Amino acid sequence: MLGDAWSELFAQGRELRYPKGRVLMYQGEVCDRLLLLTEGLVSIVHRNADGAETWLGHRGPGELLGDMSAISGDVRNADVVAVSPCTVTSIEKSRFLDFVGPHRPLLELLQREQKRRHESDVRLGAGRVPSLTTRVARYVLGLAQNSPTWQVSGWTQQDLAQALGVSRGKLNQTLSALREGGVLEIRRRTITVRNMDALRGLAGNGTA
Repeated sequence: MLGDAWSELFAQGRELRYPKGRVLMYQGEVCDRLLLLTEGLVSIVHRNADGAETWLGHRGPGELLGDMSAISGDVRNADVVAVSPCTVTSIEKSRFLDFVGPHRPLLELLQREQKRRHESDVRLGAGRVPSLTTRVARYVLGLAQNSPTWQVSGWTQQDLAQALGVSRGKLNQTLSALREGGVLEIRRRTITVRNMDALRGLAGNGTA
């Protein structure tokens, strides 16, 4: 989503680093800044009125964080939590809006992407608990489809297991099955999608 058109804007930003487990943005707070995630992975978590948490998805390098509330003017609708150590570029909301205002195609692209992400997050968070295979497929798909090489990098299996709320043993079994099925290639800190159609199929359905 982010290309050369954003270089001018984010060159004016400030680089920040967050350790694993840190909350980058809080649900309910007023948007005053946006973050461009350059390294690491974050989890998007919605807190319900009864205090229960609903995992909505993950974001990876190259993704904007906070743009939904910046464009809509609403408060943030979820927490953004670092799954691994993260590096971001922070930009003030006012500077962001001043930039995208004259660039209507960029604004329309953001709005379409915003709608797509929202619909995807709603699907991920709704209904019965998906199987681990489905959850892993959705996780990888959500990040890999933003990469020209269909890769997800910068994580450890322990990070992923913690983010999905499962044991490392169960995660390893699922990843091994996906690797043996020719869906994924798994190396140290890198997952490469080998069969995107199969991955999309696995991400579409399946409950535990």
